[in-house]
Amino acid sequence: MHETTDENVEVDVRVNIDFVTHITQLVSASVPLVSNNHSIAQDRPRRDIVLPHGYRDTDSMAHYDLIVAQETSVAFEPSSYLEVISCDNSSKCLVAMNDEFESLQKNSTWKLVELPEGKKTFKVQVDL
Repeated sequence: MHETTDENVEVDVRVNIDFVTHITQLVSASVPLVSNNHSIAQDRPRRDIVLPHGYRDTDSMAHYDLIVAQETSVAFEPSSYLEVISCDNSSKCLVAMNDEFESLQKNSTWKLVELPEGKKTFKVQVDL
């Protein structure tokens, strides 16, 4: 097995000053390295701006529209299905309910199941 050790190695480098000066003059005379009027970013193509995946689907924006409408509305807000079908805007409310239900199903947020025998439902109030 060969062992290696760290040793300081001296290297004698002799630089020809005239040669370095000559090369420096050639480089500086040809093209300036940096121009004050030129920007590298101008030559690069712009990236395509793409919306994130969650914002591409306009159907899922129905939920956002409903929330904004709810927050800005000062009119009567039905809190049960019976109030929805008996109010003046029942057709609009039913359309909004169906849109919300379809959005929940499409996003796999929850799944509708049958109530097991002998079990009771309970009321849940969601404040948005």
